[in-house]
Amino acid sequence: MNRYFLYIAVAALLTAACNRQQEEEDPVIPVTGITLNPCDTVLLVGATLTLDAAVEPAEATNQTVTWNTSDDRIATVNSAGELTAVALGTVTITATTDDGEFTATCIITVSEDIIPETGIITMTTQASKVWFTVVGAKDFSVDWGDGKQSSVNDAVYYKESELFVFTREYSGATAHNIVITGNVTQLSCGGNLTALDVSRNPTLTRLNCYGNQLTTLDVSRNPALTDLDCGKNQLTALDVSKNTALERLKCNQNQLTDLDVSKNTVLWLLEVVGNQLTAVALNDLFRTLTDRSKLGPEYVGDINISTYSGGGNPGNSDCDRSIAEARGWSFHSIRALR
Repeated sequence: MNRYFLYIAVAALLTAACNRQQEEEDPVIPVTGITLNPCDTVLLVGATLTLDAAVEPAEATNQTVTWNTSDDRIATVNSAGELTAVALGTVTITATTDDGEFTATCIITVSEDIIPETGIITMTTQASKVWFTVVGAKDFSVDWGDGKQSSVNDAVYYKESELFVFTREYSGATAHNIVITGNVTQLSCGGNLTALDVSRNPTLTRLNCYGNQLTTLDVSRNPALTDLDCGKNQLTALDVSKNTALERLKCNQNQLTDLDVSKNTVLWLLEVVGNQLTAVALNDLFRTLTDRSKLGPEYVGDINISTYSGGGNPGNSDCDRSIAEARGWSFHSIRALR
């Protein structure tokens, strides 16, 4: 019996020694981070893409990564990082390490059209001075339509916001076609523009074209758009049905007779002051608002149909605001918000 226990003790000692030796030979290397590539990209509906998650350091013992999508209705991702574009919109894909729970994210924009390798934006002006600000790739170029070319080196650059400011004064107030080449994510433009084409720049997330002379605006090919301010133009119609990522929409002081935001399910701010919306049109608009009533008081939407003094649309006084309020929207004036 004593010999039996001796054998057991010796075996345990040998096993422990082997384990210590194995640990000394193969020490555990902890994860310190993770990177994800490509970090931002645009895909057609139905396209697939395998994302590459690189655990840091490369010699880390535990290489396990968990994948997640912010909206599987727009894009799905499986355990191997294989992504499938499902519908128009923008999603955030997150890769998380099992060891340390380090994360890396990428933005995926899903479009229904062929995506150009380099974005192009065109605008037309008859003013003697034009300006615009852009955020995006650092290698864009500008053709001012009069033989003058500009690059980022000719712009005023604000490092904190990564904002480039371009201005141009022409010798006369004649028509000029301006072409911006480069993938732009944010654009703000002015100078009495008579035309603006952003259809070939699908990476655009913010567009401010307030205070121009635009009679039409096509944003159907900008599925990543989250902010749109097209106020103080001459728009008679506006289609935002393709902009499913839209959160803030300001279209004040136009000539809109109707507006449908039923596809804008994440919209929380809407301003339509100074249009031609009758009571019937406003009630129809209210019915297309996403129901936010069950999300909690902190998620109440803001809708503005009139100025502080009460003017704005023909139907302001006769519309049924309770339709919007029942859906979790609160009415405010432009001046109160600004």
